[in-house]
Amino acid sequence: MKYFSLQLASQQTGLSRNTLKNQAVRGRLKAVKDRGRYLTTDAWLQEYLASRGTRPQGRQARPPTERFLEKIEMVDGCAQWTGAVQGRGYGTFRVARQTGGPMKTVLAHRFAYETFIGPVPDGLELDHICRNRRCVGVDQTGQPLVPAHIEAVTHSVNVMRGATPGKTRARQGAKTHCPRGHPYDERNTYVDRAGRRN
Repeated sequence: MKYFSLQLASQQTGLSRNTLKNQAVRGRLKAVKDRGRYLTTDAWLQEYLASRGTRPQGRQARPPTERFLEKIEMVDGCAQWTGAVQGRGYGTFRVARQTGGPMKTVLAHRFAYETFIGPVPDGLELDHICRNRRCVGVDQTGQPLVPAHIEAVTHSVNVMRGATPGKTRARQGAKTHCPRGHPYDERNTYVDRAGRRN
Protein backbone atom coordinates (compact mmCIF):
# COMPACT_ATOMS: atom_id res chain seq x y z
CA MET A 1 0.00 0.00 0.00
CA LYS A 2 1.48 3.35 -1.07
CA TYR A 3 0.86 6.29 1.25
CA PHE A 4 1.00 9.96 0.28
CA SER A 5 0.56 13.29 2.07
CA LEU A 6 -2.64 15.27 2.40
CA GLN A 7 -0.87 18.08 0.52
CA LEU A 8 -0.64 15.81 -2.55
CA ALA A 9 -4.24 14.65 -1.97
CA SER A 10 -5.26 18.33 -1.88
CA GLN A 11 -3.64 18.96 -5.25
CA GLN A 12 -5.40 15.93 -6.75
CA THR A 13 -8.87 16.76 -5.43
CA GLY A 14 -8.99 20.56 -5.27
CA LEU A 15 -9.97 20.29 -1.58
CA SER A 16 -7.83 22.20 0.89
CA ARG A 17 -5.27 20.34 3.00
CA ASN A 18 -7.02 21.60 6.16
CA THR A 19 -10.36 20.19 4.96
CA LEU A 20 -8.77 16.80 4.35
CA LYS A 21 -6.96 16.92 7.71
CA ASN A 22 -10.23 17.71 9.51
CA GLN A 23 -11.90 14.79 7.73
CA ALA A 24 -9.03 12.50 8.77
CA VAL A 25 -9.25 13.66 12.42
CA ARG A 26 -13.01 13.00 12.41
CA GLY A 27 -12.48 9.56 10.88
CA ARG A 28 -14.31 10.30 7.63
CA LEU A 29 -11.13 10.01 5.56
CA LYS A 30 -9.01 6.96 6.33
CA ALA A 31 -5.47 8.05 7.12
CA VAL A 32 -2.50 7.09 9.25
CA LYS A 33 -0.51 9.52 11.36
CA ASP A 34 3.23 9.49 10.82
CA ARG A 35 5.54 11.92 12.65
CA GLY A 36 2.72 14.41 13.23
CA ARG A 37 1.24 14.41 9.74
CA TYR A 38 -1.54 12.44 8.14
CA LEU A 39 -0.97 10.12 5.18
CA THR A 40 -3.62 8.46 3.05
CA THR A 41 -3.79 6.08 0.09
CA ASP A 42 -5.40 6.46 -3.31
CA ALA A 43 -8.03 3.83 -2.45
CA TRP A 44 -8.92 5.57 0.84
CA LEU A 45 -9.10 8.94 -0.91
CA GLN A 46 -11.40 7.59 -3.65
CA GLU A 47 -13.60 5.96 -1.00
CA TYR A 48 -13.89 9.29 0.84
CA LEU A 49 -14.67 11.23 -2.36
CA ALA A 50 -17.34 8.71 -3.35
CA SER A 51 -18.95 8.95 0.10
CA ARG A 52 -19.32 12.74 -0.18
CA GLY A 53 -20.52 12.72 -3.79
CA THR A 54 -17.37 14.29 -5.18
CA ARG A 55 -16.30 13.41 -8.69
CA PRO A 56 -13.76 10.55 -8.53
CA GLN A 57 -10.22 11.09 -9.72
CA GLY A 58 -9.89 10.54 -13.46
CA ARG A 59 -13.39 11.68 -14.44
CA GLN A 60 -13.04 15.02 -16.18
CA ALA A 61 -15.09 18.09 -15.34
CA ARG A 62 -17.03 19.80 -18.09
CA PRO A 63 -15.15 22.66 -19.73
CA PRO A 64 -15.78 25.99 -17.98
CA THR A 65 -16.98 27.63 -21.21
CA GLU A 66 -19.68 24.97 -21.58
CA ARG A 67 -20.84 25.49 -17.98
CA PHE A 68 -20.71 29.26 -18.46
CA LEU A 69 -22.75 29.47 -21.68
CA GLU A 70 -25.64 27.46 -20.25
CA LYS A 71 -26.12 30.15 -17.57
CA ILE A 72 -26.95 32.92 -20.08
CA GLU A 73 -30.49 33.95 -20.96
CA MET A 74 -31.36 36.70 -23.43
CA VAL A 75 -33.64 39.27 -21.73
CA ASP A 76 -34.56 42.57 -23.42
CA GLY A 77 -31.47 42.43 -25.64
CA CYS A 78 -29.07 41.76 -22.74
CA ALA A 79 -27.24 38.50 -22.10
CA GLN A 80 -28.58 38.07 -18.56
CA TRP A 81 -26.51 35.96 -16.14
CA THR A 82 -28.70 33.34 -14.44
CA GLY A 83 -25.97 31.93 -12.18
CA ALA A 84 -24.78 33.24 -8.82
CA VAL A 85 -24.87 37.00 -8.21
CA GLN A 86 -22.78 38.90 -5.64
CA GLY A 87 -24.13 41.59 -3.33
CA ARG A 88 -23.43 44.48 -5.71
CA GLY A 89 -25.44 42.77 -8.48
CA TYR A 90 -22.61 41.39 -10.64
CA GLY A 91 -22.72 37.74 -11.75
CA THR A 92 -20.05 35.39 -10.41
CA PHE A 93 -18.63 32.15 -11.80
CA ARG A 94 -16.36 29.44 -10.31
CA VAL A 95 -13.34 28.30 -12.33
CA ALA A 96 -10.16 26.37 -11.57
CA ARG A 97 -7.09 28.53 -10.96
CA GLN A 98 -5.17 26.07 -13.12
CA THR A 99 -5.93 22.69 -14.63
CA GLY A 100 -6.87 20.42 -11.74
CA GLY A 101 -6.22 23.16 -9.20
CA PRO A 102 -8.49 24.68 -6.56
CA MET A 103 -11.46 26.76 -7.59
CA LYS A 104 -11.76 30.56 -7.48
CA THR A 105 -14.70 32.92 -8.01
CA VAL A 106 -14.49 35.44 -10.86
CA LEU A 107 -16.88 38.08 -12.15
CA ALA A 108 -19.03 36.55 -14.90
CA HIS A 109 -18.77 39.53 -17.28
CA ARG A 110 -14.99 39.60 -16.91
CA PHE A 111 -14.73 35.84 -17.60
CA ALA A 112 -16.92 36.30 -20.71
CA TYR A 113 -14.85 39.23 -21.98
CA GLU A 114 -11.48 37.55 -21.44
CA THR A 115 -12.66 34.19 -22.83
CA PHE A 116 -14.69 35.24 -25.87
CA ILE A 117 -13.47 38.76 -26.74
CA GLY A 118 -9.87 39.13 -25.52
CA PRO A 119 -7.75 40.29 -22.60
CA VAL A 120 -8.65 43.50 -20.78
CA PRO A 121 -5.87 45.99 -21.63
CA ASP A 122 -3.66 47.13 -18.75
CA GLY A 123 -5.02 50.20 -16.98
CA LEU A 124 -8.58 49.62 -18.19
CA GLU A 125 -11.65 48.10 -16.55
CA LEU A 126 -14.91 46.76 -17.93
CA ASP A 127 -17.96 49.04 -18.14
CA HIS A 128 -21.54 47.85 -18.70
CA ILE A 129 -22.71 50.23 -21.41
CA CYS A 130 -26.21 48.78 -21.03
CA ARG A 131 -26.10 49.61 -17.25
CA ASN A 132 -27.25 46.04 -16.46
CA ARG A 133 -24.71 44.55 -14.02
CA ARG A 134 -25.93 40.99 -14.73
CA CYS A 135 -25.25 41.32 -18.47
CA VAL A 136 -22.21 39.30 -19.57
CA GLY A 137 -21.97 40.78 -23.07
CA VAL A 138 -21.98 37.49 -25.05
CA ASP A 139 -24.88 35.34 -26.22
CA GLN A 140 -25.41 31.61 -25.55
CA THR A 141 -22.97 30.70 -28.37
CA GLY A 142 -20.17 32.94 -27.04
CA GLN A 143 -20.62 35.61 -29.72
CA PRO A 144 -20.26 39.22 -28.51
CA LEU A 145 -23.52 41.19 -28.53
CA VAL A 146 -23.87 43.82 -31.27
CA PRO A 147 -23.85 46.62 -30.38
CA ALA A 148 -21.41 45.85 -27.59
CA HIS A 149 -22.82 45.84 -24.07
CA ILE A 150 -19.43 45.77 -22.31
CA GLU A 151 -16.45 47.95 -23.12
CA ALA A 152 -12.93 48.31 -21.69
CA VAL A 153 -12.53 51.90 -20.44
CA THR A 154 -10.48 53.90 -17.95
CA HIS A 155 -11.68 54.12 -14.36
CA SER A 156 -12.65 57.79 -14.70
CA VAL A 157 -14.80 57.05 -17.78
CA ASN A 158 -16.44 54.13 -15.95
CA VAL A 159 -17.26 56.35 -12.96
CA MET A 160 -18.61 59.16 -15.13
CA ARG A 161 -20.83 56.69 -17.01
CA GLY A 162 -21.94 55.07 -13.74
CA ALA A 163 -25.41 54.77 -12.27
CA THR A 164 -25.41 58.45 -11.24
CA PRO A 165 -23.02 60.24 -13.63
CA GLY A 166 -24.94 63.52 -13.38
CA LYS A 167 -24.66 63.49 -9.60
CA THR A 168 -20.94 62.72 -9.76
CA ARG A 169 -20.26 65.55 -12.22
CA ALA A 170 -22.53 67.95 -10.33
CA ARG A 171 -20.94 67.09 -6.96
CA GLN A 172 -17.40 67.55 -8.29
CA GLY A 173 -18.31 70.67 -10.27
CA ALA A 174 -19.95 72.27 -7.23
CA LYS A 175 -16.72 72.17 -5.24
CA THR A 176 -15.20 75.62 -4.99
CA HIS A 177 -12.30 74.81 -2.66
CA CYS A 178 -9.73 72.02 -2.45
CA PRO A 179 -9.67 69.65 0.57
CA ARG A 180 -7.09 71.97 2.22
CA GLY A 181 -9.34 75.03 1.88
CA HIS A 182 -7.72 76.77 -1.09
CA PRO A 183 -10.11 78.18 -3.71
CA TYR A 184 -10.28 76.56 -7.14
CA ASP A 185 -9.36 79.39 -9.52
CA GLU A 186 -7.22 79.75 -12.64
CA ARG A 187 -4.21 80.97 -10.68
CA ASN A 188 -3.76 77.94 -8.40
CA THR A 189 -5.60 75.09 -10.16
CA TYR A 190 -4.10 72.69 -12.68
CA VAL A 191 -6.50 70.74 -14.90
CA ASP A 192 -5.00 67.50 -16.25
CA ARG A 193 -5.79 65.85 -19.61
CA ALA A 194 -8.66 63.89 -18.07
CA GLY A 195 -10.28 67.12 -16.83
CA ARG A 196 -9.45 66.60 -13.15
CA ARG A 197 -8.54 69.61 -11.01
CA ASN A 198 -5.35 69.37 -8.97
